[in-house]
Amino acid sequence: MEEITAVALDLAKRVFQVHAVEAEGVVVLRRQVKRAQLVLFFSSCSPP
Repeated sequence: MEEITAVALDLAKRVFQVHAVEAEGVVVLRRQVKRAQLVLFFSSCSPP
């Protein structure tokens, strides 16, 4: 199962890029998230 160990957030005015990797450095998630949906996106993620 994929366990996210690090999250990077590229900031912009309207759309953010979310990148997540697991302990080995394998990319688990790459997604564009609009500003209005950012809090909802992170609240739906499971805690570490």
